[in-house]
Amino acid sequence: MYILQPKCVTRSPFAKSFLKKRLTRPSFTSARAQIHAREKRAMTRSTPSTDVMLRCLTAAMVVGALRPGRDLDLIAGAFLAARTEDEARLVGLGITRTAWSLDSVKEQQCRARLRFDRDGVLELMAALDFPAEWTTPSGSRFTGEEAMTFYLRRMAFPNSLLNLSNEEWKAQPSALSEVFTMVGKWMYEHHTYRLLQTGISKWSERVEEYRDKVSDLTGFRNERFGIFAFVDGTAREISRPGRFQRAFYSGHKRHHIVQFLSVTAPDGMILFTYGPTGVHNDNWLLNESQLATRLLPDLERIKGSRYVIYGDPIFGRSMYVQRGFGRVEASDEELAWNEGMNAARVTEEWCFGRVAQLWQFIDFSKTHRLHSTSPARTYLNAQFLTNCHNCMYGGNQISQYFECPPPSLHDYLNMDELPGAAAAPHAAVPDM
Repeated sequence: MYILQPKCVTRSPFAKSFLKKRLTRPSFTSARAQIHAREKRAMTRSTPSTDVMLRCLTAAMVVGALRPGRDLDLIAGAFLAARTEDEARLVGLGITRTAWSLDSVKEQQCRARLRFDRDGVLELMAALDFPAEWTTPSGSRFTGEEAMTFYLRRMAFPNSLLNLSNEEWKAQPSALSEVFTMVGKWMYEHHTYRLLQTGISKWSERVEEYRDKVSDLTGFRNERFGIFAFVDGTAREISRPGRFQRAFYSGHKRHHIVQFLSVTAPDGMILFTYGPTGVHNDNWLLNESQLATRLLPDLERIKGSRYVIYGDPIFGRSMYVQRGFGRVEASDEELAWNEGMNAARVTEEWCFGRVAQLWQFIDFSKTHRLHSTSPARTYLNAQFLTNCHNCMYGGNQISQYFECPPPSLHDYLNMDELPGAAAAPHAAVPDM
């Protein structure tokens, strides 16, 4: 019987403090005000527990601190204080698992909060062949619609899991963390890796159109080769790692980072991404990716003509990589060529900005911890989702600039490397 255990009244620090005031102060006005305020907050937090009520009430009566005939409101206050703490201990953060769906997000807010409208989310799930059920390692269950909507919501804007669980996504933060990680890993293994990191031969049917669009915009056409895409590196900030801090610290950025090298096309699509790596310059990334020594020569073998990428002055000029001419010794024609090509090359920066604009979670470096939350996989998935968004909504700023529409979502997701094509190195992302 709880009557024989008066010490349980000290379970709650508030109840203990309250009883101390009850025995030492003749006036209970301020105590009653605190009790009523705590009672109002507790009533909105969780459902009352009969077991906790009995335990708190009987214990307070045994120690003689309260008398039911005169102090009913004080008894209720002590009960609510103890009940609130005990319920939190038993139910975690007091969050009750409640199912959600696309209907939980207002139609007017769906595009802003998930980056896709309701029909777009359903189309994306069908195109990806997204699993209908998810079970986390701890045993929490989610439907496919719940898992996809939560993943898009968290990628769209950085919020703590506790804040998200207090919105439409009613589940324990630990369960939300697990399903977010599972969806990210599934997306990378089934789609992102294949479409972004295996090579560029899958784009062989569109490189001629890309070359023509670049030539039309810049006004320069070369009979021997044509520039069809643009290359540049990007750095994503991460939390300070526990190991190998020097390898990931950038003195230029004044932060710990992971780096990627991406190739973008005139239709706004990201064709290829190499990474992640530690701190290196873009020319080192280009050499390690083997774009100029393996992938682009293999594309020339497939197409029968040379296709070239254009980058900023840090890249060395070669048969497959071009950059602007030095201003000191350049002729007027070469300076005009620099001006036209640099105006087109800036679209690479627009592409990186578009990824960060759509999926702002990638900028929240405090949550990106090496060997824990997989920041590299998160960023690569953000690039993949940007490509999907581009396909579904008819392009972006880059495709409008070049007047080059992107492929359909179905065509994009069904691309694959040609048989016998050269594969990109460093294909698998480490658990970082």
